[in-house]
Amino acid sequence: MLNLKHASGFLMSLCALLSVISRPVWAVNAIPIGGPIRLTTNGANGHENHPTAVDAFGNSIVVWEEDNGADHDIYAQRYDSDGIMMGSRFRVNVYTPNNQYTPDVAFDSFGNFLIVWNTFRPDLDYPYTWNFGQYAVGLVGARYFPSNYPASPASNEFYVNEIFPDNLNSSSLNGKPSVAGGYGGNFSIAWKGNTVRYDDWSGIYARRYNKNVGLGYQIKVSDNWHTQDYPDVGMDWANNFNVVWAWQENYDDDNIYCRRYGSNGSPIAAAFRVNNSVTTGYQRHPVIGMAANGKSVVAWENWAALGAWGQGSYLMAERYDGSGYPSGTNFAVDSSQGVAQTTPSVDMGNNGDFMIAWSANLGDPGNISDCYARQYSSTGTPQPTFVVNYSMLSGSQWSTQIGVGATANVCSISFINNGDGDLYLQRYH
Repeated sequence: MLNLKHASGFLMSLCALLSVISRPVWAVNAIPIGGPIRLTTNGANGHENHPTAVDAFGNSIVVWEEDNGADHDIYAQRYDSDGIMMGSRFRVNVYTPNNQYTPDVAFDSFGNFLIVWNTFRPDLDYPYTWNFGQYAVGLVGARYFPSNYPASPASNEFYVNEIFPDNLNSSSLNGKPSVAGGYGGNFSIAWKGNTVRYDDWSGIYARRYNKNVGLGYQIKVSDNWHTQDYPDVGMDWANNFNVVWAWQENYDDDNIYCRRYGSNGSPIAAAFRVNNSVTTGYQRHPVIGMAANGKSVVAWENWAALGAWGQGSYLMAERYDGSGYPSGTNFAVDSSQGVAQTTPSVDMGNNGDFMIAWSANLGDPGNISDCYARQYSSTGTPQPTFVVNYSMLSGSQWSTQIGVGATANVCSISFINNGDGDLYLQRYH
């Protein structure tokens, strides 16, 4: 029997996917839609870690961590494709004691979304002796929200990582989790977990979900010697997913690695190194954007000294086709903007067009930083770099996060304004 609800979602997603055949995500350089939208008015409370996502129909969401005076909570705000607020902001976490922090958010093909974050639950944990004494086990919390929330309720809060305190492969004290959405309620989550073996040993883990139901056990992506850090995950509409991370292979160098997985959670191939043009110094903070057909782009911070750019960080990137083969070589995103390019964020539309955003310290006496972005065609042809916050806000702007609509001609970029400490959103078409 045909389920009309599912059929309707399928047809909407199919139409959205087919629409990329006839038009690109951006025909010209991104054009601002109005001015920055102020999401918060209590800057003194701090608004850290504010991921942004856009669904296939142009609706946006921003999620952030906020200090409530005693602990941190996770909040979210949604906007429709016209930039109109969809209801008021809402608290994501149900459990409120202790800190909830480092959230991430992703849409699936139907506009449903999953929010993940880190939490500590002393009422559920069983501390064990680690090298430096007693540590509570950290958990990756999550909640699933249907596209028509709050008309339909969200799931209960659930926990992603499995804790086995007597197992040498157990994960605890998690780094920032990452989530990516696929087709029809499917999501992939990646996170960093420290293990009980050594104080400098950490692994990268992943787990698949359909809505709020786990699909199998957690996957050990990498637990090589020395620190594994900065995991990020991308997912296509066949529900294959890629995980990227930074690996400190020795005490002097970090490299960026990627591993590809099929929709059943089985690895497609061994992990491979992404940075090939520069292999010394620190390569950190990788991020990945992935299209419905499996094309992807990885961007990261390169802290190596190179030529006229001097010692500092600048962004590098690499494109991959749907089979995981490089589409060209590593390239610099922008070698002219600032002396410290940090906090990269990337997202890709379903036709392979993509945008990279970052913060850059211009190195002037006032230590002013701004938020920048650059869009690329599916063939890697760039448009000129532009300033996200342009001249409408004074002081420094930093911590840039970007979301690109899978097929809609919309992207959203969130950032922090140091002048008032509040969180802002700028939309583009």
